[in-house]
Amino acid sequence: MPSQSGDLPFVVLNKALRLMSYQELARLRQVHPHWDEICGQMLNSGYYQLIDKSDKLLMRLQRLVQKDLGCTDPTTC
Repeated sequence: MPSQSGDLPFVVLNKALRLMSYQELARLRQVHPHWDEICGQMLNSGYYQLIDKSDKLLMRLQRLVQKDLGCTDPTTC
């Protein structure tokens, strides 16, 4: 049970915030220091997920270039 009427359980707050855009999360950081921490973590998590996806895509494309063109160094093909 929440200790104050304005408190939401973390799971509920987290699910609600996941529905927000990055711009909305950035604006919500100004509401309260606790929200700043939560929204900042969500923004960082999203950023690192994008970096991970882009790294995997780059490695996949480099393998395709090496395989299709027979290049040992994709920068010189």
